[in-house]
Amino acid sequence: MAKENKTPTWDGLIESMSTSAQHPNDTAWNIYRYLSAHYKEMGSEEARTLLAAYMKIPLVHPSLLHSCILGVALKMAKIYDDFRLPAFLERWGFPANLRSEDMQWRTGSNGRTFPSLKEQTERAVREYRQVHVDKAQKVIGYVSRYDPKHRHYHIFDPLSRHFVAIDPKSPPAVGEFVWFAPVIPEKGNFKTAVALSPENHKEGQRAFGITKAVVKFINSEKGYLGYEIVSPIAPTAEGEVTTEGYANLSLAANATLSVGQEIGLILFLKRGKDGKKRNYVAEMIL
Repeated sequence: MAKENKTPTWDGLIESMSTSAQHPNDTAWNIYRYLSAHYKEMGSEEARTLLAAYMKIPLVHPSLLHSCILGVALKMAKIYDDFRLPAFLERWGFPANLRSEDMQWRTGSNGRTFPSLKEQTERAVREYRQVHVDKAQKVIGYVSRYDPKHRHYHIFDPLSRHFVAIDPKSPPAVGEFVWFAPVIPEKGNFKTAVALSPENHKEGQRAFGITKAVVKFINSEKGYLGYEIVSPIAPTAEGEVTTEGYANLSLAANATLSVGQEIGLILFLKRGKDGKKRNYVAEMIL
């Protein structure tokens, strides 16, 4: 038997599993601790095999251990595309095997609040369905910024919808384009992006849509220019893209600009500090 709270070695885990009938609870905890520590690098097949071995051990549910296994399974589903989350949840007994604690939000030592295990699971199911059932609905997005505190990537699509990719398996690069499956809740405004795959920059620009504009004036002293859009403006439920706007001269990469010159813009609506959404130029194409 393994010491409490200690992650077993691979050999120790195999030994424990070979005699699991003598100590089923200890073996189940060993499987959980090993999976929790190594699920990222051990590969999908081996990780799923261990999870299947756990499910064969006769145990009493609900329990802390069973909830812990669900937690690590959600992490596995996030990084392994061949993990069949709905089938696992049915075998796990979701939601019947949830404890009362699993339905409550929790507060960490730093004061941050975290969704309940139940809500995390429901969100994972929505994302799974979005990725595996609605693959045709993937859209192109521009990665606007990264929030290291929350590990959030902020992404805008051509309709100016704002999505958040939460600690994705393949982190995108800020200032680049990615394909993703949008997850839009029935209630609330927190839209998430899942299954990110990078796109070549020029191809990403074309897929996103290049807005054509002409330079109206240049203010070199303050480092910005005024433009007027000359191509059709697509309607958006996020607000109205105005015909005229401003862009930072730093986006021109020190190129010489002149009034009346035609330029291309990667443009979407973005909320300012005052809460209002306005034209935002992410890139200028000369």
